Parts: sequence; structure tokens; C-alpha cells
Amino acid sequence: MGTDYPYPWTKTAVDHILATPELSDAERAAILGETAAGLLAIKS
Repeated sequence: MGTDYPYPWTKTAVDHILATPELSDAERAAILGETAAGLLAIKS
């Protein structure tokens, strides 16, 4: 269950981030999980 409950997660959110030309690859990676991994001290 996500923080947007009761609204279902959509598959298009990731596609939107990947298709946004204004974002660099580093920004995309940060949005899609690197920031959370760093804050939670999760090693890849």
C-alpha cells in the first residue's frame, strides 16, 4: 500500500519521469530511488 491510498499506483509515473527531457540521468536516478536508498543507508 502506498502513500496515495486508496488510489492505485499507475505504471505511467515512471514512464513520465523517464520521458521528461529536462531531467538529467542523475536526476532521474535520484527520483527513482537513489535518494531514498541513500537516506535509508541501503547499499546497491
